Amino acid sequence: MKKKYLPLIILLGFFSSVCFPQVNFDINKYIENPQVVGENKEKPTTILVPYHNVELALSRKKEESKFYFSLNGQWKFKWQINPSLVPKDFYTKDLDDKKWDNITVPSVWQMQGYDHNIYRNVPMEFYPYDPPKVPDDINPTGLYRKTINIPEEWNGRKIFLHFDGIQSAGFVWLNGEYVGYHEDGMTPAEFDITDKAAEGENVISVMVIRWSDGSYLEDQDMFRFSGIYRNAYIYSKPNVTLRDLFIKTDLDENYTNADLILDLTLLNYAKSSSTVKVKYSLYDNSKKLVFTESSDKIDVSGETKNTLTKKVTAPQKWSDEKPNLYTLVIELLDEKGNTVEILSQRVGFRELEIKNGIAMLNGVPVYFRGTNRHEHNPKNGRTLTKELMIEDIKLLKQFNLNAVRTCHYPNDPLWYDLCDEYGIYLQDEVNAECHYTENTFPEREEYFDSFMDRFVRMVQRDKNHPSVVMWSTGNECGLAKPHYTMADFIKKFDPTRFLMHQSNWPDGEAPYVDIIGPRYPTPSRLREIGLGTSKPVVMGEYAHAMGNSLGNFDEFWETIYSIPKLQGGFVWDWVDQGLEVKARFVKDFSSNDFQCGVMGSPEIVKGVEGNAFKLSGVDDWVEVYDDPHLDITGKNLVIEAVVFPQKFYQENSIAAKAFQFGIEQHTSDTLSFHINSYDNSLKIKVPDDWYTGFHKIKAVYDGMNMTLFIDGKEFGTKKYHEKIYTTHYPVYIGKDAYKNTDAHLGWISDFIFDEVKIFNDTKTENAQPVLWLKFDEVIESNETYFTYGIFPFCHNGMITPDRKAQPELWQAKHSMSPVRFYSEDPASGIFKAVNKFSFTNLNELNTEWFLYKNGRLEKSGKVELDAAPQSQKEFQIPVPQNLDDNDYVIELSCKLKKDEPFRSKGFEVDFTQFVLKEKKNSLAQNNSSKKNLKVKVGENEKEYSISSGDVKYLIDKTSGALSMFEKGNNIFTLMNANVWHAPTSNEKMNWGKAEAEDWYRMGLNEYVNKTESVEFKTAADSSNVIVKLKSYMTFPRTSDYILNEFEYIFTNNGEVTIKHKMTPLGYFDVEWLPCIGLAMKVPDSYQTIKWYGRGPYENYNDRRTGSKIGIHTTQIDQVQNPYTEPQEYGNYSGVKWVEIKNQKGSGIKISVEKEIDFSAVPFYNLDRSRYTYQLLQDDFSRVKINYAASGVGDTPNPTMPQYRVYPQVHSNTITISPLD
Repeated sequence: MKKKYLPLIILLGFFSSVCFPQVNFDINKYIENPQVVGENKEKPTTILVPYHNVELALSRKKEESKFYFSLNGQWKFKWQINPSLVPKDFYTKDLDDKKWDNITVPSVWQMQGYDHNIYRNVPMEFYPYDPPKVPDDINPTGLYRKTINIPEEWNGRKIFLHFDGIQSAGFVWLNGEYVGYHEDGMTPAEFDITDKAAEGENVISVMVIRWSDGSYLEDQDMFRFSGIYRNAYIYSKPNVTLRDLFIKTDLDENYTNADLILDLTLLNYAKSSSTVKVKYSLYDNSKKLVFTESSDKIDVSGETKNTLTKKVTAPQKWSDEKPNLYTLVIELLDEKGNTVEILSQRVGFRELEIKNGIAMLNGVPVYFRGTNRHEHNPKNGRTLTKELMIEDIKLLKQFNLNAVRTCHYPNDPLWYDLCDEYGIYLQDEVNAECHYTENTFPEREEYFDSFMDRFVRMVQRDKNHPSVVMWSTGNECGLAKPHYTMADFIKKFDPTRFLMHQSNWPDGEAPYVDIIGPRYPTPSRLREIGLGTSKPVVMGEYAHAMGNSLGNFDEFWETIYSIPKLQGGFVWDWVDQGLEVKARFVKDFSSNDFQCGVMGSPEIVKGVEGNAFKLSGVDDWVEVYDDPHLDITGKNLVIEAVVFPQKFYQENSIAAKAFQFGIEQHTSDTLSFHINSYDNSLKIKVPDDWYTGFHKIKAVYDGMNMTLFIDGKEFGTKKYHEKIYTTHYPVYIGKDAYKNTDAHLGWISDFIFDEVKIFNDTKTENAQPVLWLKFDEVIESNETYFTYGIFPFCHNGMITPDRKAQPELWQAKHSMSPVRFYSEDPASGIFKAVNKFSFTNLNELNTEWFLYKNGRLEKSGKVELDAAPQSQKEFQIPVPQNLDDNDYVIELSCKLKKDEPFRSKGFEVDFTQFVLKEKKNSLAQNNSSKKNLKVKVGENEKEYSISSGDVKYLIDKTSGALSMFEKGNNIFTLMNANVWHAPTSNEKMNWGKAEAEDWYRMGLNEYVNKTESVEFKTAADSSNVIVKLKSYMTFPRTSDYILNEFEYIFTNNGEVTIKHKMTPLGYFDVEWLPCIGLAMKVPDSYQTIKWYGRGPYENYNDRRTGSKIGIHTTQIDQVQNPYTEPQEYGNYSGVKWVEIKNQKGSGIKISVEKEIDFSAVPFYNLDRSRYTYQLLQDDFSRVKINYAASGVGDTPNPTMPQYRVYPQVHSNTITISPLD
């Protein structure tokens, strides 16, 4: 395909300050012209680096080739805020760069201490949005220089400079001579530098610009980085060379034998033609020679194309389960038989096709148990190490995932090599997402070349990887001419792979696709699609795994496995995109001493008195911990801010608690003050000297009027009488927590902040501020955390940024498992094994059965299963009959018979459990009365006491809360009715419905239990006391309430049995409740929890089958928050009893009549923390005993109805027994 390249234009200047000795040009002709996709770049090909012997080619260690020279390592570096500040001679060979900084290549410069980390989801991170133009004054630019010596033995050979990734645009020079230009940060830039290379010392100079016209096609949901972030190297080739190679394998009708087809592109750089032979040898995975063949003589003049075909008998085929790889070594021989060039490529024999609407590999249906995966390194941004890539593959394999969508761009070339080697299916996706205006860019003719160049370069680079089984023509970038042209190209060039498209509308569909990829369906909608389509279905994105998520995953995979055309999908997504940074703070001088986090990289400058923070506008702000003291209500509020306004870009928040209250610069000449709503605001014109220096802004609300003062002068007032209502958003300085999210276009505040005060009293002369920031210094801490930038929408992974499995990954492993067990009547002992592997017989696994009684192993045995791929087999195990009144569970487990990469012999592939029988009543029945002990009742003005021997219980008269002491030691305290948990990410996000907004609106988190009545009844012999307590749970912003009816039975053996009924009364204008049951505090000396139920991993009612029914033990302080953004966590479902003990074994046992959901966590402020460094502990753990807890669902699909806790009657009976 012919590209449009722009010739260098002779102009007088480059922003009038950047001039090049040989060529002067206008940079905007490049970075603001989408028809310029590059200049002087080599044609895209597969990556072919020559080796100097066959042994090295066979090992594919290109780094050891004498024709390869790595440019990785230290480069000299200089950063500027925009290209106009670039030194005019920075690229000249003799420039003295000794005072420049050093930077590591590959890296993104944002993670090396330069510029700002910016995360956005939907819009662009810069302003204005005016494609193809990019900002002039803020467009960070990095200048790179490296001095190298080119090996002498390369003399007479062609020399190429290769960058695997430059983001987003780069200009290249060698020894002061202009080499070329590159756009598309996700495919290579390669330049012929032969004529510019000198003997001895050479200087490579690169100017990388953060934003270009191509950035509008790189609007992916991710941190937006820049730099030379992938490998860089130079290599040399002979004058007659194999320029390109396309390897295809064509299996016969029986999928037994194959044709190996080699499409060769030979290139002769010399003026005279040459004659060569192509010798090609195939080696198996053990480096055993399979065959050697040679072509006839080939005359090579300029570019010559040839095709070689060789029949291969019964090759070992490639798949995810059996990734059999061969190595093809190609030697070019001259007329005398001398070796001119040695190259190698890996070969996987496999054939993709669609039959009867089903995607097949090697004649067998396949499932894509996939995930979307951004390239993300918490320490290095988009630069991934080999070790990190291997860790990803290890986890994928261990958790039954076999496919990755390279969302939404071609990945590092090494990733494809590893996926070839270890067996991961890839959907390779073009670097084209324009989410903010999804349908605009494909319709713009000037962007056509950009779309096509990106697609063709991806295909040419990756065409020889057997792991690439699908191409994708883009994500959230509409459907128009470029996509159809891509499809036309690929259908002709490479019809051997499947083609997909991922627009939002139509829903993952296009007329040309082989496989449709619906996005975020519900399980029921997926079923409809599967039954109504003529094409295979592989969901492009589904089960959005943000935070504590991945509910109803069983429903997805039971649906997939039940309908032939449903063949899997790619979960959104793999890894939380958190960046590891040190927590940094600014001091709060109020008596509250709030923790105030410094986000981004504000500059310390001179203030009115002392220092001040200069915000960049590029995601710098101060985030105040969401302390209850800042829940300012009533009719008194004062906000004072001493600020120096800078150039106005956009609406500029100064200090705000979202829509509850705040002041902001609304337009370039307007300041506003709002309370309770952005619509309820006082707007004033700023003074003429607004941009000339510091000003003191004072916003006052006194219950009658809202007034704004600037420098002591009243500028406006507005009548207002309403009470201030609190929100759950924190106070931010320089950002608005509600407005400035992942969907915020462009910049935020760029003010200089000298001081901010917030008062809850209008008489500020004598009042103490609630918050007082002076911005004198940034206080560094040694504590690190994972920042998510402007908003936590990038934390959708099933693993943490540092590659730890989140609890939901265990559910993914089970739900997607290719080994399925079913039984219509488990007690009969008859079971069915369904093999959903494509190429693995179940006799390659060890299958075992285990019989558990009340969670303890009774019997076990082995099952010999011989079930071919895609088949099923019935079998029987000796299940005891006439089981007594206890819990009995059968567990079937499949384990590896031999070692595999990342999984050793005995590794459990999956398990399935069947409940044979449940005990009729699991409530502890301890009727052993202590003859000489009596239950005594006492009271004071605050509480009732019920005691027997060493055990004492207290009931708070006001709230009805129960506490327990033994031998004077507090066992638990303040047990009472509860309906609250810290909202999960799914419950807070407004993609779909943000259920938590309704909860906060009614004040569900501010509930109060208040005692209505208490009755005592003591047995005649004082062996027990029955207390009947009635209380009401009320909420501050609704008349709805919950009636609590407790019946406590205190016995003289120290036990208490609690019969509790909760009856919601009123309308309850919420979709559902977070949970319903009891909550209490337990002293932190009681660390050991042991329970009988689902575990050992966190689980919820819609995400529980990946956790085993059994007896589990852990320590509360080890139940750490597994999510980057703190939220509800640590739940265990199906619990029948739980013990809470200290190191001596003392504590309590809680037994229940009906299964509960139980949790015990060490933190008390989950619902007020946005970052892990904000989590706080006191002397107590927080324990919940939920009679019902809502499932976690997935964004944007809410928790399914059957997993919700509705505001209706719930009850349970529990017994608390002392443990000695």
